[in-house]
Amino acid sequence: KIPLILRPITRRRNHFSRLRAHHCPRTLAAPRPVPLPRMNPSTIAAIATSPGMGAVALVRLSGPEAPAIAARVFRGRPEARREARRQHLGEIVAPDGEVVDEVLLTVFPAPGSFTGENVVEIACHGGVLVTRRVLEVLLAAGAEPAGPGEFSERAFLNGKMDLTRAEAIMD
Repeated sequence: KIPLILRPITRRRNHFSRLRAHHCPRTLAAPRPVPLPRMNPSTIAAIATSPGMGAVALVRLSGPEAPAIAARVFRGRPEARREARRQHLGEIVAPDGEVVDEVLLTVFPAPGSFTGENVVEIACHGGVLVTRRVLEVLLAAGAEPAGPGEFSERAFLNGKMDLTRAEAIMD
C-alpha cells in the first residue's frame, strides 16, 4: 500500500481526493495571518540600526501620525510632492530651528509597509550623538519611544507576519 503522501491526487471532486490533497505537503500552504484589533494606536519611534560607529543610521517611525510627525521636523521637498517609497533629501530641524542633520527621508504608506501602518524611515549620519538627537527631535514632535520588538509586534498584530517569523526576528 502506498502512503498518503506518495499517492497521486486525482482530478475528481470527492471527499477522498480532498483528503489526499490535504495530506500532500506540496499543497499545504501556510495560512495568512489575520489582523488582530489594536487598542491604542500610537505613533512610535526608535533607532533601527545597531549602536556603534557606522556611516549611516536609520531611525524609524510607525503609526497613524508618522507622516505628520515627519512633516513637522523635516525641511525639504513639500509633503504634497513627496512620492511613496522614494528617498527625499532634506534636513531634520529641532523645534528651536536648529538644523540637526542632513537626512534622506522615505515614506511607506499603510498597508504596504513592514508593520502594516504608515512608516517613515530617516537615514541620517551614523554615530551615537547625531542618531540620538534625531530621535529626540521626533519624540519632541509627538512620537512615543518604541519598546524592544514593538515594530515586529505591530507587524504580527496587523497580519503582516506570522508568529514564527516574529519570534525569529527576536532571536
